[in-house]
Amino acid sequence: MIVAVQLVPLGYGATTLWHGRPLYYAFSVNCLQVVQASDIDPNAARRRARAELGLAPHWYSLPRWIWAPFPKDAALADQNLSGRDAGRLRHHRVSAVLQELAGGAPELRAQLQKVSDNRFFYCEAKGAAREAHAGGGLPTDQANGIALTGRGSSLLAVMDPAT
Repeated sequence: MIVAVQLVPLGYGATTLWHGRPLYYAFSVNCLQVVQASDIDPNAARRRARAELGLAPHWYSLPRWIWAPFPKDAALADQNLSGRDAGRLRHHRVSAVLQELAGGAPELRAQLQKVSDNRFFYCEAKGAAREAHAGGGLPTDQANGIALTGRGSSLLAVMDPAT
C-alpha cells in the first residue's frame, strides 16, 4: 500500500518534468525564448519539423537553438501581436518557419544590448546583472546581452562577442 501511494506522486512529478522540459531556445524578434514541450502541439509541430527541417526533438535530445523569424505577412504578424499569448512565440505554430539559429545570427547580433539599455529589466535587476557581469570578468560597456524569457522571470543571456 505504501509503495502504491508513493508511486502516484512519483508518476505525477515525472510527467510534469517531462512536459516542462525545454525543447528549444528560440531567437525571435528581440529576445530568446525557452520553448517547453507543453508549449507546442506535439503531433503537428514534430511531424513538420522532422519532415522538413530535421529539428524535431527526440526523447534523448538536448534543447536546440533555433530561429523563428517574425512573419512578413501582415495578417500573420497581427495574429501574433494580439490575443492571449501576445508576444509569446506563437508564430512557430502559425507560420511554421523554424530554422537553425545560424540563419538568424546576424539578426541576433543586431539585437544585443548593453545591460543598462535592456528594456526587459528594471533598475534592481540591471544593477544585479551589471555586478554579475563585472564579477565574471565580462565587460559591462559592450552590447553583448539579450533577454532570455520563459514562464518565470527574464534572465540575461550574455553572448561571446568573438563568435
